[in-house]
Amino acid sequence: MLLRAVDVFDIYVEPFIHSGFRLPNQPYSYYYRSLFSLHNETLSIWTHLFGAIILIGQAFQQISQLSINTYSTIQSIYIIYNCIGACIMLLCSAQAHLFHSRTLADHLRSFYLDYFGINFYGFTSGIILYRFSHKEKFFMFTNETSYYLILSLLSLYSLSIACFCKTFYRRPYPFSHKFLQCSSVLVIYLFQIWPILKNLFFTFILCNNNQNIIKSEEKALFWHSIQIISFILSGLIFVGRIP
Repeated sequence: MLLRAVDVFDIYVEPFIHSGFRLPNQPYSYYYRSLFSLHNETLSIWTHLFGAIILIGQAFQQISQLSINTYSTIQSIYIIYNCIGACIMLLCSAQAHLFHSRTLADHLRSFYLDYFGINFYGFTSGIILYRFSHKEKFFMFTNETSYYLILSLLSLYSLSIACFCKTFYRRPYPFSHKFLQCSSVLVIYLFQIWPILKNLFFTFILCNNNQNIIKSEEKALFWHSIQIISFILSGLIFVGRIP
């Protein structure tokens, strides 16, 4: 049995979703079983779970190749570390979609965990970018300790803002709700990506002929440009009224 949007608390309802809501106040086993049934969260749950499964496979692939030395051991360890961070983020998001409509307390707990996963991945990706993607001439923090300290503080700030917005705002959300949520994520993202943005600008916009670029670096910058475009598009979808 599925409910309509008018039959559940407003906090469980997203815009444009009018039906397909699961019964509240059921045992946890009910929500685990709903993994294999159609409802309003089925697609959201499984898109995150499939991503996590792919990342787990990639992590095990890197572990199996440690002895083959396709990459150096330290590179493989960081790749595994990044896969773990992304996998934790996806699993935290999947559980939020799975359990948030059980009770109001579960709703808050599951989304707090979701926000933790997002910011944990933001922290881990910041470490990976610093180790492998930042050129010293484009970066203001040559001191690794200072960079990690600021990255940690920004991650905690972003997590705190997300939890604050979830706790104290109620529908219909004012503009300040989206602004706080997006600005906190944008700050930590820009802190990590700024050296790469400068590298992209000087490489492809100014087209400095004196700058020699090896093929692997050019390919890496191409993929960085793809992830930047993806981040912008996902932000626009999140902010806009798109179902």
